[in-house]
Amino acid sequence: VRGDDLTLTIDLDLQEEAESQLGDGPGAVIAFDPHTGEILVMASRPSFDPNQFALRITQEEWAQLLEHSDTPLQNRTLQSTSSPGSTFKIVMALAGLEKGIIDSKTSVYCGGSVDLYGNRFHCWKSGGHGHVTLREAIQHSCNVYFYLLGQQLGVQEIASFSRRLGLGESMGIDLLGEALGLVPSEEWKREVRGEPWYAGETISLSIGQGLLLVTPAQMARAVGIVATGKAPNLHLVKGESPDTPEQRLFSTPDFSAENLELIRDAMWSSVNEGGTGQAAQVANFEVAGKTGTAQTISLATRERLSDEEAEQFESNAWFVGFAPREDPEIIVTVMVQRGGSGGSAAAPIA
Repeated sequence: VRGDDLTLTIDLDLQEEAESQLGDGPGAVIAFDPHTGEILVMASRPSFDPNQFALRITQEEWAQLLEHSDTPLQNRTLQSTSSPGSTFKIVMALAGLEKGIIDSKTSVYCGGSVDLYGNRFHCWKSGGHGHVTLREAIQHSCNVYFYLLGQQLGVQEIASFSRRLGLGESMGIDLLGEALGLVPSEEWKREVRGEPWYAGETISLSIGQGLLLVTPAQMARAVGIVATGKAPNLHLVKGESPDTPEQRLFSTPDFSAENLELIRDAMWSSVNEGGTGQAAQVANFEVAGKTGTAQTISLATRERLSDEEAEQFESNAWFVGFAPREDPEIIVTVMVQRGGSGGSAAAPIA
């Protein structure tokens, strides 16, 4: 008996290119059309051959899949949660602009580090970036700018804007097993860990580190909102977007068009004017994006490990972006586990 036809939104050429660029991984690429929410790419590496399950998989094959250190049965686009690193600075920038704490002219001096709450917090650039505005802070991914912004915002506002952009929330995608991630707050830490929130934790959170956990799909949707001001439900089945009010799990937040444009311009600068995202540049095509390099262990812990041990805890590399700059047609997020720098490992894939 013939069953129902099922047509996916996946673009085969793009899917094959993403899988080729990822190689053996581990990593993930997700891309979607911001106008329709149709997912064009959902690539997760390492993967497995579904033909193994067509008849009966052997015990040996099943054991290899279960025991593989890089979990090939996990769909990393939806189920792998990790810190987003500096891609989170997009969320921070929007929160600061919307709350009126910063504007396009707000300047901060970065000397390579800043002392806050009795601790020294470092920028990735040891010599510092000098005086930077928001545009330059995103372009060059200046940590100090966002440390100070986070201090002014506080954890509650950061958590609120994160959720407004869909982080820590279900996307209602038409696949099972979606991970929610974690947007930490004072209440969460008190209830779950029985501990107060410490001010220094807000500083780490401000650059996408600490307790914050997201999936590549969640970051893609957040960037899609910044790129277009809209939030269609992401879906894989052609023509079956859950866009009726009772089906939608996520509604588009109301952000200032001017503030969104400021961030888009800064993301364009990151790719096209010598910023950290320049490896994502495409000739004669307007790409905008933001890199992220997310530590998986503290620097102090890394110093106690041998070089071989430290390789297992290399930073995760991120890139989030959209193109073209005006009326974007595609939103892309790349996450390369243990890839190191987002600018060198994830941006070229994008």
